[in-house]
Amino acid sequence: MNLRADIEVRRRVTPAAVLAALGVMFIAFQLWIFIRWAADGQAHAVSSTPDSISAPHAVVTWMLQAVVLLLAVVFTGIVVRQCRRAGHITFDAALLLGYFLSFWQSPLFNYETVALVVNPHSVNVTTWGPYIPGWDSPRPQDQPETLLGLSGAGFVVLMMWVWIQAWLTGRIARRFPDWTWSRLLPASLLAGLAVDFLIEAIWMNTGFYSYAIAPTALTPLHGHWFGPQLLYYAAVTLFISTAAVVIRHDAQARGTVPYIFCGTQTLGLRLSGTVRLLAGVGLANVLLLAYFVTCVLITHFLG
Repeated sequence: MNLRADIEVRRRVTPAAVLAALGVMFIAFQLWIFIRWAADGQAHAVSSTPDSISAPHAVVTWMLQAVVLLLAVVFTGIVVRQCRRAGHITFDAALLLGYFLSFWQSPLFNYETVALVVNPHSVNVTTWGPYIPGWDSPRPQDQPETLLGLSGAGFVVLMMWVWIQAWLTGRIARRFPDWTWSRLLPASLLAGLAVDFLIEAIWMNTGFYSYAIAPTALTPLHGHWFGPQLLYYAAVTLFISTAAVVIRHDAQARGTVPYIFCGTQTLGLRLSGTVRLLAGVGLANVLLLAYFVTCVLITHFLG
């Protein structure tokens, strides 16, 4: 009897079930943060900044925000179309929702100190950082959350990193079909690092955001807008994109269900879809949390 019970428990504790449970926990946690933040009257734009920007810079700022919003809408349309064609919730759809429901973590980059500065002339609200346990960054009133920038809709755009790196990884795999992950993974990581380097170089040149830490030996070409913060870039590649690319590529190559969906095959369509979406939320939040914790450690020891 005990053996049967043990087998039944193992059947229920699947990757999808575990990640879905984490997804529920992360959603509840961020609701707790945002409810307290809003109840204290903090859900409003930051006070007008004393400085001003030139008209061309203002145009670029608004154009870039429009691009972020457009990309978020387009990416959402792409995954919805994927789901309709497949007849079920796809990995991309679950991951995109997960990325969006991870934007509550945005203040974590400045968990101890101001390591990232955003353009305060973007659409913004006051930071909810002080409502995250342990958050102790100075002058929170000067750290707006840009809803069409690095917060909010900006987290949906993280799918761009995944899709581009996944495309490059697929090309490499087709070029070298005998490669196992021991060779393909380093190549995918390098491809992802190049993607992040290019995207961040373009974004930083617009004045959308900038890193505020002092340059180190791992900041070549410092003093220039294109001086890369290599450790931060590596964290983006390792946690935000590569883990998702590996899961996605492995499922496509094997023709199997993505690992995070294992356990949903025997569920009904509606319940399966719900569990898959929650699993995507759980996965994305874990990946983003690992990324932000790594960035805080980088800033703490090298910043």
